[in-house]
Amino acid sequence: MAQVDALWQAKREKGYSANSIRIMRAVLRKALGQAEREGLVARNAAALSMPPRIRTEEGRTLSLTPEPVDA
Repeated sequence: MAQVDALWQAKREKGYSANSIRIMRAVLRKALGQAEREGLVARNAAALSMPPRIRTEEGRTLSLTPEPVDA
C-alpha cells in the first residue's frame, strides 16, 4: 500500500493533475481487483491507497455569464 501511495506522490511531483491520478488509480484498482479474483495477488493494494484530493483551482468551473464568441 505504501508503494502505491508513493507512486501517486511521484506522479503529483511530476506534474500530473489529481484527476489524472484518480483515473490511473481506477484502472489499477480494476486490474488488481481482477487479479485478486483470479488468485494472482493476495490483496488489492490500490484499493487501500488514498486517492488524491482535487484542489479547487484544479476543478472545472462553470461560467454563468455569457461571453461573446469570436467568429
